[in-house]
Amino acid sequence: MQVTRARFAAVICEDIERSGRDTYNALKLEKELASHGVPLFATDEPISVEGMNATTVLVRRVKRGVAEWFRLQIKEKAWKGLREHSLAGWNIGSPPYGYAADRVTHPVPMKAAQGRTKTRLAAAAAPVVAQIYAWRTEDRLGVITITGRLNADLAAYPRPARADGPPAPSTPSCATPSTPGTWCSAAAAPSTARAAPSPSRTGSGHPS
Repeated sequence: MQVTRARFAAVICEDIERSGRDTYNALKLEKELASHGVPLFATDEPISVEGMNATTVLVRRVKRGVAEWFRLQIKEKAWKGLREHSLAGWNIGSPPYGYAADRVTHPVPMKAAQGRTKTRLAAAAAPVVAQIYAWRTEDRLGVITITGRLNADLAAYPRPARADGPPAPSTPSCATPSTPGTWCSAAAAPSTARAAPSPSRTGSGHPS
C-alpha cells in the first residue's frame, strides 16, 4: 500500500472495529500506516498525536477480537437459521421451477395478525426438472437441444410460471422474445450468447 504524507496526515474511523473485516487485516492496515508515519485514530478512543499507549493497544486488540468473533457468530447463526427454515419446508424468494408457492398464515400470532404469510413449496412440475437434469448430465445435450425438446411438448413440459400469476415472459437473457408460451434459451440470442451452463446449474430446471 502506498501512503504519501503530502496527501494526508492521519486516518480516522468511526470505530476501531470497523478498520478491517478481521483482526489480521485491521492490524495490517494499522502497521502499514504506522510504517509511513500515518497514525490511525478512532472516534471512540482518546486521540493523541503522541501515539498509542499500552492501554490503547490492549483495548484495540480486545475490541477487534470480539468484533471478529461476533461477525463469525452471526454468519453461523444466519446459516443455521436458513437451513432450519428450508428443512421445515419454508421457502424464501420466488419458488424455483418445478414448484408452486403455497402461502399459509404466518405461524407467529403477532405476524399473522398483521396479515403476513409464509410460503411453502408444493411440487408442480418436478418431473420436468428431473428430465432436464437427465438430458444434460446423462445424455450430454446442449441448451438449444434441450430447449427444443421442451417446446416440442408444452403439455408435458409446462413453461415456468410466476408464483402468483401467468407464465413469466421470455428469459431476460434473450434479446429477442421467443414465441409466447414457449421456453427461451440464451443461445437463441446471438448478442447475448454464452457457454452452456454446467450440469449443476442446468439441474435447476432453467435451460437458459
